[in-house]
Amino acid sequence: MKVLLTHQQIQQRVQQMANDINQDLRSEEVVFIGILNGAFMFFADLLKHINLKTKVSFVQLSSYNETNTSSWKIIFVKELDLNIEGKNVIAVDDIIDTGRTLKYFVDYLSNKKPLSIRTAVLLDKKSKREVKFEADYVWFEIPPYFVFGYGLDNIGWYDRNLPDIYIKN
Repeated sequence: MKVLLTHQQIQQRVQQMANDINQDLRSEEVVFIGILNGAFMFFADLLKHINLKTKVSFVQLSSYNETNTSSWKIIFVKELDLNIEGKNVIAVDDIIDTGRTLKYFVDYLSNKKPLSIRTAVLLDKKSKREVKFEADYVWFEIPPYFVFGYGLDNIGWYDRNLPDIYIKN
């Protein structure tokens, strides 16, 4: 395995993007929704730098089976348990590649009548995009590598606890 992004690089960028969110939504109330499991570390680190009145919730979506390839069927493993009607929402995910899962989730949130919806992702694989969708806040744009570490798993097993983001070499 080879380090793609160090923990220090990640933390510097998380701080910068939290500052952008604080500036964009200053004095607003915001509901942050973390998409489990991959975003948990990123989500926690991001919230440490948010200076807004916030509520926090989590959902768990799945579009992958027991392989590294998408099944194209998106399901809720854990539903949203918070009323977001009339609220500013930021959906936080670990990675956007095809765009299908995040677009599906934003469409789902839209039906709940929030005041606004923004998306924040740690990693963006634009070269893999299959639907027209761009995240509002992107921490790093990366080539189409298979990545793991810093909350990202390897087919559901291990590597989530590693402080850096790795690629297989």
